[in-house]
Amino acid sequence: MSLAHETPLSVAEVHDSARQVKAEGLLGALRAEKSRLKRHLRALDDEFESTHGRRPTRSEKEHLRPQYERYRSLKRRIAQCAAGDSAPSEGSAAAAEAMEPGTHARGSGDAADSPEKNLATLRAQKRQLQIKLRHFEEDFRRSHGRAVQFHRDIRPVEHDYRRYKDLKRSIAKLEAAAKE
Repeated sequence: MSLAHETPLSVAEVHDSARQVKAEGLLGALRAEKSRLKRHLRALDDEFESTHGRRPTRSEKEHLRPQYERYRSLKRRIAQCAAGDSAPSEGSAAAAEAMEPGTHARGSGDAADSPEKNLATLRAQKRQLQIKLRHFEEDFRRSHGRAVQFHRDIRPVEHDYRRYKDLKRSIAKLEAAAKE
């Protein structure tokens, strides 16, 4: 069949196709990072075991908490990306990240959800969390006579701290993508 007889693709179809290719690349990158991080964490456990003759306890792994949190975050994002019929676009992956448990879904994903709108929404959510966390820190300082220092200090708002870090990461990714 000649290319001249084929119907041209609409702009929306071209954009959907481009998003699909980008999303597949994003999903692959997420899986690769998750595997790398898992190997790293296992290697640390193995090294500890060879040195001490036993597996590390939970308290001995406390200093690795950010790495374990990152690993769980990657697992969630991969599951969210893989759950759809087709892999979502990078923008909707950021939107999926914005809809983690404890947050509100933001709409039906229509054409009005542009990356700029996603970015503005994420910034607004980040600002609200920032205010909430500052209030918590001020209240903590008043009631305990010291600043927040330990992980146990933030347990009441631990989810909010995690969410704040995830939002910062998502915003940075969207800003970097917008510059390209």
